[in-house]
Amino acid sequence: MNKIASILEVAPIRVYEVATFYTMFNRQPVGKYHVLVCGTTPCMLRGSREIEAALEAHWGIKKGETTACGSFTLGEMECMGSCVNAPMLVVADYTGGVANFTYNYYEDLTPASAVALMDELKAKGTGGLKKVGSLIRDKAEPMGGQTTLLSAPPGPYCRECVRARATGASLTRSAGSSLTRRRRRRRRRPARRPSEGCHTCEPCESDQPNNEQSDRIYIWTDRWTKQATRVGHFFSVLVALSL
Repeated sequence: MNKIASILEVAPIRVYEVATFYTMFNRQPVGKYHVLVCGTTPCMLRGSREIEAALEAHWGIKKGETTACGSFTLGEMECMGSCVNAPMLVVADYTGGVANFTYNYYEDLTPASAVALMDELKAKGTGGLKKVGSLIRDKAEPMGGQTTLLSAPPGPYCRECVRARATGASLTRSAGSSLTRRRRRRRRRPARRPSEGCHTCEPCESDQPNNEQSDRIYIWTDRWTKQATRVGHFFSVLVALSL
């Protein structure tokens, strides 16, 4: 990564920041299946640490290591966005190569079901598994089933619906009706820098004392954003060249 920093002419820490933040950037080779257990608080409270320990014991490795057969690498990812079905893990499937990898999420796990899932994954592949998502629910709902929205909502309804019900007429969606008419979004004017002033007058007097400091912060932020973007593009090129 120091070499990448020298090529891009940025500080090495800028490269390390990008490479260590994103889980798709691996600093060492991984197995065919990169298994990432969610480490965020809801999953931890629901037993993700126990799942991680069970997989470590089952494979005889520690987090960040790869099995001797080269099939599995165990890692951790932060918040996979399905806290209601915690705990969960994701399997990055690289059997089709880096260009054709897939992410498959598995939720509502226990240590036993996670180990069984990995054994089935090794034997059948991701295409041979019965389902993704929750292993015990159809969707994100209470364990006992849906408890709300069991019937048609009571209202209030839009004016067209109320008028149609009162007159017994059928509700149509014509091109000019308010049902299909979209509200025009007011385009927001981009925020100005303190040194620019408004478009009709000179820079505001209240902005003058902080102009130099504000411009310096803006320039630094813009420069850091460009450097981070260049590092990300460089990693993308490396991935493409490794195919």
